[in-house]
Amino acid sequence: MMDFTLIPNPTLRRLIQEWCIANRSFGVEKIPTLKQPTDPTTVKNLLYHASSRLAPFGLRLSALRRLRGLSCVSDKNQSVISANNACEILLAIAFSNLDSDSNFSELSHESLAILSLFSLSKPECMFVAVDSDRIGYLVNLLFHSSIDVRVN
Repeated sequence: MMDFTLIPNPTLRRLIQEWCIANRSFGVEKIPTLKQPTDPTTVKNLLYHASSRLAPFGLRLSALRRLRGLSCVSDKNQSVISANNACEILLAIAFSNLDSDSNFSELSHESLAILSLFSLSKPECMFVAVDSDRIGYLVNLLFHSSIDVRVN
């Protein structure tokens, strides 16, 4: 057996959740119900739409937002996303149009927000570090009017 992914038992989960509810008065909190992890095909499609320069802006932005949502749900989703070279693609989106209009800056901000959820490899860090324009862009984001942009 090569895949050691745990398979949840729904009956056992329901039993544990019912026990948590029954013992709420003792300070026991209900465990959250797990969501189905995303599949690699969905991630590939989202990355394709996000990185396609021919796609409409709205489609690109919604693909990035959906990727961000999936990244926040679980570690399993993050591993599926990172297995599809997401960091490399997101870095390309984030730094593709540094001096462009607000549409591209919104794509860049969303890409950087997703990247903040992942650990970058050494080559990916070097991609950012070797270009002074990229460093300058990141420094300018520290003074952005939006707190969300500054935090990411």
